[in-house]
Amino acid sequence: MEISYELMEDALQFNQCTLPCGRLHWHENIEICYMLRGSADFTVGNETYRFTKGDIVTVPGRELHLFQDHGDNLVNICLIPVRDLTYWIHDLPFLPPFISHEQIEKIDGLKEQLESIFNVMNKEKCFPKPYSAQILLTQTLHLWCLLARNFKTNSYAISKHRKLIQPILDQISQDCSKPYSLKLLAAQLNYTPEYLSSIFHECVGMGFKEYLDNRRINQAKNMLLQNNFSIYEIAQSCGFENIRTFNNRFKKLVNMTPSDYIYRFSSSYNKNIRYQGESVEIN
Repeated sequence: MEISYELMEDALQFNQCTLPCGRLHWHENIEICYMLRGSADFTVGNETYRFTKGDIVTVPGRELHLFQDHGDNLVNICLIPVRDLTYWIHDLPFLPPFISHEQIEKIDGLKEQLESIFNVMNKEKCFPKPYSAQILLTQTLHLWCLLARNFKTNSYAISKHRKLIQPILDQISQDCSKPYSLKLLAAQLNYTPEYLSSIFHECVGMGFKEYLDNRRINQAKNMLLQNNFSIYEIAQSCGFENIRTFNNRFKKLVNMTPSDYIYRFSSSYNKNIRYQGESVEIN
């Protein structure tokens, strides 16, 4: 399955909207969703939950996740930029990935408190006034603290492992062209490849090789539409050994060849492209 990266504003965002369904994606921001209507399957890491009215799901920053819709839905979505809010949230615990409406309703008055918070946030978003941004911030912190106070999480081990693999994710994000291997990265950390593979899959939700291929192909897709590089140059820049390997990986993840991708999505592309000194006609 293809992975997409969502570039978001580095500012607190709140929206009442339908879920972005059907795409395995990730972003830098922490996400808190409260279902108002409808239902969906929510997948984060290796776990899938049925997300229905009154449930809450949370997604840590940079975590792969997926929503699959089961009909007309409406949710409150709060997107929290970690970098801007580090001072406020660094002492707060991770939230559980899924909190059911049954769990919420067992705690006296909690449902009403949560609904009040979301109502205030929606009002400030729809009818902004002076200091609306500050009110949204305080309501977000109130929401997080209420959930952390009432629902324990076993995310200590996950967060510990996440810290372990975060430098690897950062390396790949900064430069995916290097010849990364699980064996070499494990040796740098004094772990066995098998152990690093298991915690990588636990935190990211897929194997190391699949993740690396997805990041490389995402970068290649951006470069293909810039019309400044040949396919050969793009393959090299994205860490592929040769064009054949690049084409095979690209077609597997995107369901079309690089040339077809350019033809379909680039409005200013000249249908005669060149790489390695040869002209290639796109059908």
